Amino acid sequence: MNIFDHSHNETYRMIDGEILFRADQPARHIYLVERGRIKILGADGGRVLHHYQQGDLFGIPEVLSGLPWPAMAKVEGPTDVRVFSAATVLRRIAHMPRAHRDLLQTIMSEAS
Repeated sequence: MNIFDHSHNETYRMIDGEILFRADQPARHIYLVERGRIKILGADGGRVLHHYQQGDLFGIPEVLSGLPWPAMAKVEGPTDVRVFSAATVLRRIAHMPRAHRDLLQTIMSEAS
């Protein structure tokens, strides 16, 4: 079980080396980096694929597609991450205007 399994829209203080998620885990959360950095590593934990820093939001395509995470996310240094549960996000999407839902559907199809 993930430390975020029962939370939504909360900020977590994390330390260097903590893992947000591993490859093949279900994508159940969207993350906003409020302070610090997150690096995305290949499924084997080796190669750095991307960095997210303060103000970056990530995980939307994975959550919307329903696919598991294709990579691993690891904290670099002291980092604050706001966590939004997929269930909360999906409920809010259901009440969005049609044009917004269509845009998110396009994002979802590109992630698959």
